[in-house]
Amino acid sequence: MNCIKFIKTLFLFFGTIFSSNAFCQLTVTPNQTAAALASKISGPGIIIANPTLTCAGVDRRYTHT
Repeated sequence: MNCIKFIKTLFLFFGTIFSSNAFCQLTVTPNQTAAALASKISGPGIIIANPTLTCAGVDRRYTHT
C-alpha cells in the first residue's frame, strides 16, 4: 500500500514540474486569405468549404521583437 502512495506522489511531482515549463512560438503572416488560414490549421483529409474572415475592429497595435 505504501508503494502505491509513493508512485502517485512521484507522478504528481513530475507532472507538476514538466507541465509548468511549456513554451510556444507564434508565427504571423499578414494578408492571408481565409482559405490559406483554414488549410494551415486543419489536418490532412479535412475539407474546408467557403471559409470567410471577419476582422472588423481588430486592434493592430501589437508588435513583435
